[in-house]
Amino acid sequence: MYVLYPLLTFCLSILFSIALWLLSEKMANKIVQNDPLPAVSLSAGPFARLAVVLIGLILMATALPNLIGDIYSIIQTPSPLASGVRLDSALIKQRATLMTDALRLLIGGIMVVGFKRIAALASKAAEAIKVPGGSGEE
Repeated sequence: MYVLYPLLTFCLSILFSIALWLLSEKMANKIVQNDPLPAVSLSAGPFARLAVVLIGLILMATALPNLIGDIYSIIQTPSPLASGVRLDSALIKQRATLMTDALRLLIGGIMVVGFKRIAALASKAAEAIKVPGGSGEE
């Protein structure tokens, strides 16, 4: 029963959020039925980019301290190979949270910087590392 309660509340909050997202236009029309709409047109491009950057910053801000804590706890934990102890679930969970936080940090960084900029930076780095004459080019 203790496991079902958090799962149930999570699922209900997700369903409620989806319903609010899908029904937001109808709810807004009910609230402002007779009000005239202003003649302002805004493109969603800059706002969408700003939203993606803010979500990326939030991901990075929450993942970085967790990642540092995970690295510290792994450093403090003795190696199971050196002590001859079998791998237990706590050690596996510790490694999994490290990988999760690293992935969150990477995804947040991609959201902040942008995938096109990262691809351009990677291609520039590959050109800078390329050895002349090493791959048949001269």
